[in-house]
Amino acid sequence: MSEPYTDNLAHIQDELVWLDEVLAYAQRNLRAPQGLDGAFPRDAAAVEDGVPADSTGDSASLRARAEAKRCDIDARVAASLAEGLELRLARLERLFSLSPFERDVLLLCLAPEVDEKYGALYAYLQDDATCRAPRVALVQRLFCDGLRERGLARRAFHARARPMRYAIVEFGDEQHATPTLLARRLRIDPGIAAYLLGGREVDSRLVHCARLEAPNSQITASGAANALSASLSRHLDEPAPRQWIAHLHGPDAGAKENAARFVCSAAGLACLFLDLPTLAATAGSFEQAVRLAFRDAALRGAALYLDVGGALAGDALAARHAALESAMRDLGWVTFLASGEPIELGSAWKRQGFVALEFPLPGFSERKAIWETALKGYGDVSPEVSTEDLAARYRLTEREIGNAVSVARGVLQLRAPGETTLTQADLQAACRAESSTRLRSFGHKVQNRYSWSDLVLPAAQRQQLREVVDHIRFHERVYSDWGFGSKHSLGRGNNVLFSGPSGTGKTMAAGIIAAELGLDVYKIDLSAVVSKYIGETEKNLNRIFTAAETANAILFFDEADALFGKRSEVKDSHDRYANVEINYLLQRMEEHEGIVILATNLSRNLDDAFLRRIQFAVGFPQPEREERLLLWRQVFPAQAPLAADLDFDFLARRFKLTGGSIKNIAVGAAYLAQCERSAIGMRHVVLAAKREFQKMGKICAKAEFGDYYELVA
Repeated sequence: MSEPYTDNLAHIQDELVWLDEVLAYAQRNLRAPQGLDGAFPRDAAAVEDGVPADSTGDSASLRARAEAKRCDIDARVAASLAEGLELRLARLERLFSLSPFERDVLLLCLAPEVDEKYGALYAYLQDDATCRAPRVALVQRLFCDGLRERGLARRAFHARARPMRYAIVEFGDEQHATPTLLARRLRIDPGIAAYLLGGREVDSRLVHCARLEAPNSQITASGAANALSASLSRHLDEPAPRQWIAHLHGPDAGAKENAARFVCSAAGLACLFLDLPTLAATAGSFEQAVRLAFRDAALRGAALYLDVGGALAGDALAARHAALESAMRDLGWVTFLASGEPIELGSAWKRQGFVALEFPLPGFSERKAIWETALKGYGDVSPEVSTEDLAARYRLTEREIGNAVSVARGVLQLRAPGETTLTQADLQAACRAESSTRLRSFGHKVQNRYSWSDLVLPAAQRQQLREVVDHIRFHERVYSDWGFGSKHSLGRGNNVLFSGPSGTGKTMAAGIIAAELGLDVYKIDLSAVVSKYIGETEKNLNRIFTAAETANAILFFDEADALFGKRSEVKDSHDRYANVEINYLLQRMEEHEGIVILATNLSRNLDDAFLRRIQFAVGFPQPEREERLLLWRQVFPAQAPLAADLDFDFLARRFKLTGGSIKNIAVGAAYLAQCERSAIGMRHVVLAAKREFQKMGKICAKAEFGDYYELVA
């Protein structure tokens, strides 16, 4: 019985000895008198090191020695595998169903990665000093007898052949640079070379987007993870188990990864976690990224966790599904396909073991328990911190809550260096930093500099706004603890309508509500939403609402009538598609569980169906005299120099303006006063009011300007 190899590298070394015998035979043939003379000196001393020392004898004996060496290697490989030794070349042959010819080509390309002498030998044998990589012609000359074998061997270099499809062997030149297949150069993929020579790290092209995790017995499990583990265990117990696939979908990325981690640990498997969109952006194409991911996981005998993100959406959806299914069919074993939304998978995925599970965001009670556990681990927490309030305001996953506690420490050190006690404000700031950035690509964050005292509104409207805050604050308690969520599956969001003339404080009110709740407010940029192309507006809106589900921020649609207008009678295709957009918005608002504020100057232009989905409709009226007086008194900062002749009562009585216009006049008056190096006086305010009237298209009448009319006449 043949002796097994001691390790993988001993096998590779023996394979290279066999290759030396093959090359010695080829060199002996080239020394024959009928050999062609070329540009390369056949007797160059540079290749002497590449000729085996015992390469004497005729061609027949050299060939017989090479064949005997191959038989010996095959026997030792069989003995090694019988003892459970890992031989990576043998594993590669089995995984990719490589033929003996394809294996020999792979060895020919691997050799220069081990010893430079092979480059010189290839140049010598090919009669080209500039070509130190094997060409297809050399491969055929070394391993093929006769025209028939050479013709069959060409199949190994087809794009769909497994060595080429999975980039085990590649062409080392551009196709257009050579006239024939025989003239093309070959090379081994760097990742395959590293693997065959004993490398344990993931492929260098995966380093930035993948991590390989060993089994960990300390991982705890949820109910969903236990169900997954039982499914895989049953599958692996089958007589001939093949592929097992778990489609994990939902917004809780941490729970999905932890479930995969637990399942793999229970089965004693390593797991390769990989972000497919990131890999596709750097690998050149989606197809190459998929093949590289499945190839690396298969080579290491690891499960593959493939986070597809948004990679399975867009125009090339069918082609990407086909590429994914092809790689899965060829190399898949234990695969976790993770996505935010459920993916419609073809029948190829469901022929073997297939499981689909949803991982939603933790509920209110779960979040509260997670906060309590995370803060216990921190230690020094202010008594004012309310885990119930944090759980109600911020819909975060377990991982995000842990990150928020860590970020809060940094916030605390910036706020009060040396302080160790976390406050509610620190944790709220960390929660906003953790989640609300997801909306940055759709709009801009409203910077709030106001408080309730700055908002000038009638008492009824102020009371309504307070009710809005309470409604949002206790939303989770009512729907979760009090059971209203089980009665109402739709319409659970907080949708608020602000209507009234421009400048009456709608945006200010949105910012104040957000500050009161410890949330960010994002004003949606309509130019990033509305598209002239059919269907694009709906796609943009879907992305916004999907991001808002977990962004823990308020969506603020200013000039909402542009999007939420009334449906019209269908007279042509434009009307039909415009109505589709409105219908889609109605549906998304019904399903959305976050906070949406619509602001409009023309509430009568909104479709009535939107009003049914509004929990609060707050009108912002034109301010009356008392409110205008308060606005005039508040509009000037405390440090602004004011002249004694400023008559706020006159301004409030005569100028029937909104808060926005009053602010513009105050700023304009400040500039006029600064130009004169004087305090802000009545003359400056009147002149600024004149400019504001002109801008608004209003006539500067004597009835309004009174004794100051001469200044504007």
